[in-house]
Formats: sequence, structure tokens, C-alpha cells
Amino acid sequence: MNNALAILKNNDGSVLAAVILILALLTLIAFTSIDRSNTEVITAGNEVAFKQNVFNAESAVVENVHRINDAGSDQIRDSASFQWLNDQADLPDVDDMQNTINWTDTNSQADISGNARFLTVTEGVTQGSSLDLSRPQIRSFSIYGQCRKSSGLSTVRIGYRKAF
Repeated sequence: MNNALAILKNNDGSVLAAVILILALLTLIAFTSIDRSNTEVITAGNEVAFKQNVFNAESAVVENVHRINDAGSDQIRDSASFQWLNDQADLPDVDDMQNTINWTDTNSQADISGNARFLTVTEGVTQGSSLDLSRPQIRSFSIYGQCRKSSGLSTVRIGYRKAF
């Protein structure tokens, strides 16, 4: 019986058990840190892709504004003059401009870089504009730019008015 109590009172190996417990805890902390850093790298990559998409879509909108300003008033009044100039009835789903059916080659155009597309929806004569045909009329447009790159999609919309 004394021999059994002596074994239970023996502290040999308790340090080994404590070291194994500490190593297991440190291993768990290391794996958690690696997982967290991988998540942060993925998040940073997604943020870069999102910003690039937004900037490309915005540049397409700016290009479209320049095209409207360079076009003659007769061309802008007739939505058939340009493939990117649409009446609201021309678009399949005007309520959802992120829908790909609105962004075809027949109603939108790729920007100069080829990274984004743009289209314009004419909204007609602005409410409160002069109805006198001898005076310039202010017309309203919704200008959209869209970039679908790097597993992401960004759509930018601005309102634009021009007097003719």
C-alpha cells in the first residue's frame, strides 16, 4: 500500500504535462492568428477590387458626360442617334440597373479602356423648364457606368441636365 501512495505523491512528469498544456495553448493561438491574417488579406484584396470597379464605373460615367456635351442637340433629342442613349422604354428592366439584361451591346457601350460600360437614360424635358420653343429647354438624363471585374460589380449613377 505504501508503494501505491508513493507513486501518487511522486511529482516526476508534472512539468512535462504542464509544458504539453502550454504548447497546445500556444499552437491554438498560432492557428487562430494565421486564420485571422488570411481573412484580413482576403478582405483587403476585395476592397482593392471594389475600389477599382467603382473608379472604372465612375470614369465611364465621366466619358459619357463628355460625349453628351460633344453631341449636337438634334442627336441628343433622338435617342436612336447613339447606342448608349436610351429612352426608359428601351431598357428591359429600368428599375434594376445592375441587371445584366440592361447592359447589352445594343443599349450600352464600352468605355475607352474597355474595363467598364456606360449608358444614358433620357428623362425628357425637366419639370419647370420653359415650354417656349424659341428658348432653350433643359433636359434631364440619368447616366450609368458599370464595371464587372475581379468577381465584383459596381454601378454608378449620376443625374445630369443640359440646356438645348
